[in-house]
Amino acid sequence: MLVGFNRLSNQLLLKRRLVILMPYSNIVTESVRWFSATRSDLPAVLEGRIPVASSMLQAPTAEVSIGIYTDEDDHPILTLIVVEDKQLTELLAWLSTFAPELFPLSQSVRVLTRSDYSGIEGEMHNGEPHRRDLVWPSIILGEMLAQGEPAPNLATLPLSRASASFSFCQARASLLYPLNSKVNKVTTARLHQLQNERSFTQRLVNVHDMLAIWSFVDEYAKCTPFQKGWIEAILSIVETGVEPNYASAAVLERIGIDARKMASGPIEVRVLEFERAISLSFNAVSSNNDMRSNIPLIVAGLCFLVGGGTSHISLLDEFASDFPTVYAWFGLLAGLAGPGTWDAQWARTSTSVEKLLRSGFSMYDPPTADICWAEYEWIASQRQSLPWLKELPKLYPRLVSVEVIPGATCQFRLGDAEDVDRQVNHVRPLTRSVKIVETPRKVQADEKVASIEIMLLDVLRELKGLRNESVHGLTQEDMFPAPELPGPAKAKPPRKRAVKK
Repeated sequence: MLVGFNRLSNQLLLKRRLVILMPYSNIVTESVRWFSATRSDLPAVLEGRIPVASSMLQAPTAEVSIGIYTDEDDHPILTLIVVEDKQLTELLAWLSTFAPELFPLSQSVRVLTRSDYSGIEGEMHNGEPHRRDLVWPSIILGEMLAQGEPAPNLATLPLSRASASFSFCQARASLLYPLNSKVNKVTTARLHQLQNERSFTQRLVNVHDMLAIWSFVDEYAKCTPFQKGWIEAILSIVETGVEPNYASAAVLERIGIDARKMASGPIEVRVLEFERAISLSFNAVSSNNDMRSNIPLIVAGLCFLVGGGTSHISLLDEFASDFPTVYAWFGLLAGLAGPGTWDAQWARTSTSVEKLLRSGFSMYDPPTADICWAEYEWIASQRQSLPWLKELPKLYPRLVSVEVIPGATCQFRLGDAEDVDRQVNHVRPLTRSVKIVETPRKVQADEKVASIEIMLLDVLRELKGLRNESVHGLTQEDMFPAPELPGPAKAKPPRKRAVKK
């Protein structure tokens, strides 16, 4: 689990080369000098020249502040641009119009708003050593399985999907800023905003689905009593068996599940008991509306209990289409239980994900994402954001990576032509809130409204197509007959009378 960090001074870090999980950069805050600049100075600034008329600052307090680091050969290196929040829209609009070769600025340097810089200044984890975290990599792996195709295979799962998971971004924020709880909340709020972006394809698992799972890492107090009790019971039985854990076994036996058959005996007996336990669990949950949201956790726990770890994850395949978060809950259980419960495939893939999660970061290094958050917010405020996102210089043509906060990125797939049509007549707000976490009810309401809107647009599009096609043997003239022109009345044929036999 996540633990506290021992703070070391920057001077000590420079003197000693520590073997750490997150390497630090050679550039430290004290060696960066700040200068004021104007938008017209940016072309020269990006070439490494300090504007003649600029004044030196003690901190980035100007409307546009540039951070300059001078290397050993006395060469100035642009490391960071901090823009006043109110000036950001005007600056990016001017760049995209009069200096398009500089847009986005993320091609060369990281861009932050003043509020973001003030919120993380001095709070960033600068390579201080910490214990190895085993829970986050397994949660990320579980979400990777949940977001993919049905019946996934760990052996062929692309590791590139890790950076596209919500959990990867949230984990990086948690590990890089362990002493700043506000950063976690801002990260979650921004992920909510990104998942609702119409230019990106929709996902099977959303941020709201993952909140309860993330709470076990960062905010354990927010977990429900049932979630705590169920997970504790499963892990206790897997770790030490049924006999020493009568209380844990009673949690399962309360709904008619034989914990001894589930956790011991031949594997055939365990699988049969698993199928019976699933039926009992669904019957018990169906009578309790408040418990329906816990079905994925219950199924994941029973599957973890059958194999005594991750070996029988394939039992979840038949439930994934209806409850995709079952893989994410399974990943949480695997992370909490530890490597002793992992089979070879899970151990190998989880270790690879952990390697990606531990990659080094410095706020003064060039960003690895396609765009920074400040630039995404401006693009999202445009009426049609998809054309802007498609024309950006990107690592992959159909994927866009956004740096949600410095050091934590998330990757999204761009939508197709139909998504562009669905954006027509959709008016975007000019300002978007990123500092307040959306409530689950609001998120669900927004998703329902969006789904109804998409459904209505599809129906209108189908009706429009029917005007030009033949439907069930009817031609266009049959469906929409032309009005009769005035003229002499035509004689009607005599009506035949029925003859009785």
